[in-house]
Amino acid sequence: MKELIYLDENALSPAGGPLGVGYYINEEAKKAGDDCIEFIKSNPKVKEKEGKQKKILYKFPRLTKIVRSVRHIKDYRNMLYSPSVEMNKFDDYDVVHFHTTSDMYKQRKNLENYKGVVLLTSHSPIPLAQELYAACATGFERHFFKKRIKEFENMDKWSFMNADYVVFPCPDAEEPYYNNWKDYSDIKEARKDHFKYVLTGISQREAKVSKSEIRKKYNITNDEFVIVYVGRHNEVKGYGKLKELGKNILEKNRDIKFLIAGREGPLTRLENPSWIEIGFTKDPYSLISAGDVFVLPNNETYFDLVMIEVLSLGKIVIASRTGGNKYYEKAGAKGVFLYDTLAEAEELVDKVKAMSKEERKKLEKENRCFYEKHLTSTVFYENYKKMVNEVVD
Repeated sequence: MKELIYLDENALSPAGGPLGVGYYINEEAKKAGDDCIEFIKSNPKVKEKEGKQKKILYKFPRLTKIVRSVRHIKDYRNMLYSPSVEMNKFDDYDVVHFHTTSDMYKQRKNLENYKGVVLLTSHSPIPLAQELYAACATGFERHFFKKRIKEFENMDKWSFMNADYVVFPCPDAEEPYYNNWKDYSDIKEARKDHFKYVLTGISQREAKVSKSEIRKKYNITNDEFVIVYVGRHNEVKGYGKLKELGKNILEKNRDIKFLIAGREGPLTRLENPSWIEIGFTKDPYSLISAGDVFVLPNNETYFDLVMIEVLSLGKIVIASRTGGNKYYEKAGAKGVFLYDTLAEAEELVDKVKAMSKEERKKLEKENRCFYEKHLTSTVFYENYKKMVNEVVD
């Protein structure tokens, strides 16, 4: 049984999204001596050229925005009007797995006579058409996209309706689609027997710097209670709600610090000396490990990678009861606490803060064990292979 995962092997990396999922499947397949899985391969020289262009454009922010918009419009045109032809022949494979609706849609002509099994995983936290529009950087890009929004919505719908199976991490990860796509309920009802679920898994994360060193660096004492957030500063990720929570907590507690990582923008920091913004970091895991609790305040979420990372580090999590976060509550992750309102979130912070060190350590150990049982890259790969074999049989 041969499978083509429609991701660029030269771009795979241990991060979030499609390329991260592909990376872990690829790494585990190598460990297992599994040569049944292949990826598409881009020209490394093209990637090298793109890398050089990015470095040059980084120095000229205004030019970068224009160039990016032109490139995006070109990509949009290709999605809708120029189905691409790959060197790989789909007929050589029993399974082809796409990881974006746009990639699948671009290959619609090549899939017309394909006899194998087509899998689709949409990693977008909301339908891709909406995510692409939200990412438009300039007015003329938004104008181009808005005139064709129906066609992009049809791209999503066509892909969901024509894949043999749609693969999600868990049923709760579908919530943003129900909430943001009026056609999704009808699609799910029509194709309810064509959905599969495989939990995402990642490799173990490790702190590079000790807890005491991180706290010393940011003038935090060992006795202060530290709340950590790592992620984008936008509304979808719940950064605005995090600021509200921080304001409420810091008005009442002087021995609490917020340690925040990620580039600021479009939302910016809470102006408070106990709110510490460090910006982008290449070592978020040391920061997470230095805290007492991690807060994940998503307004909408799919199946957040950072949640798995935090559990692998054995830290307690307080998260919004939304999307894929709900899985942990249902699965009985004892060190994951979910809330519906900011008042509930504040109560949970107080609850964790009031715990003894022994109680917190017990919950931290529970979270680490939960990760090892359900969310490692090895478990993910084994479950993924099992699912693929089932759909082929």
